[in-house]
Amino acid sequence: MKDCNNCHKGTDAIPECLDYCNSGVECPIWEPMTNGDRLRAGTDDDLVKAFAMVHFDLKHVPDCSSYCRWPNFVCDRCPETFRNWLEDTVDESQTD
Repeated sequence: MKDCNNCHKGTDAIPECLDYCNSGVECPIWEPMTNGDRLRAGTDDDLVKAFAMVHFDLKHVPDCSSYCRWPNFVCDRCPETFRNWLEDTVDESQTD
């Protein structure tokens, strides 16, 4: 369900959302929450849980076949891979 708890805008309702928040109706201006959104809103305990379950699968690894800015990193652990993961939408199956 697209609701305030998994929206990029967060649980602090903005005026456009007030009619939809907690109404059971999907909000037409809902935007998916990213991993980065979740980390920025989290507590230290949330951060520990997030990093304990982070798995950068191949969809996050950038195509660096012609040029790599991070030659001292393994591809699935480089800063660009991490950035791609931050910008990806939250995988709800990895929440508690």
